[in-house]
Amino acid sequence: MRLDLADSTGRSYDSQERQYRKFCVRVGKPEVPDAEVLARFVVGRALNDYKLSTIEVGVAAISRWAADEGLFGAEQQSLASHKLVRRAMRVAAKHAVTSVSQKRPLSRADLRVLVKHLRSRRDFIGDRDAAMFLVGWAGMFSADGKVFTAYAGGVGMKKLTVGSRLKQDLGEAGVAEAQKYAAHSLRRGGATHAARQKIALRKIQMMGRWKSDVVRLYLYAAPVELMHAAAQMQRKQR
Repeated sequence: MRLDLADSTGRSYDSQERQYRKFCVRVGKPEVPDAEVLARFVVGRALNDYKLSTIEVGVAAISRWAADEGLFGAEQQSLASHKLVRRAMRVAAKHAVTSVSQKRPLSRADLRVLVKHLRSRRDFIGDRDAAMFLVGWAGMFSADGKVFTAYAGGVGMKKLTVGSRLKQDLGEAGVAEAQKYAAHSLRRGGATHAARQKIALRKIQMMGRWKSDVVRLYLYAAPVELMHAAAQMQRKQR
């Protein structure tokens, strides 16, 4: 058991590792993390109708396994950032099934429109929602985090209520397809914007309080930014 991972993440990583090992046996390769084998594993899954989110978890899991085993030195800090794996993920992004449950990250531009609309209302609810969305987005807070539950005399606001408020406020602000957003869109949006600002991946992980490199899953919606962040992280660690 990986003690620094959430229980659900640890179980998911263990499952992905078992599936990767089975794939290694099937293709006649050693049961160890390897960039070429992982790339084949990714492409095979994409062409066999796996969801993109599942493929992403698999890459994160095998990359973590490689790091735990110390299989990559200073020249290659992360298996997931290897050029073969990145190419495979580009193929997966084109061919894999996109998870319908994955919510859209809230962009900085849409956040500005939203906050401007809420402030124009000049009432307590508008000011409250504007502050909540700004802090949640900039802080990359989880929808279950204290920022959403520790105000208003301790009454708090549930995750679904935050998502419902966000959808309603976005719709009133004129943002297109407001129903595709949820409370988690704030966390994903903040992380994706940070990557676009060329902030190193490890710093994003620290800012968002992610316990593992599962943070990559939040950034695959913007693969160019993810690759730049990963490359920058490697350069700084050499």
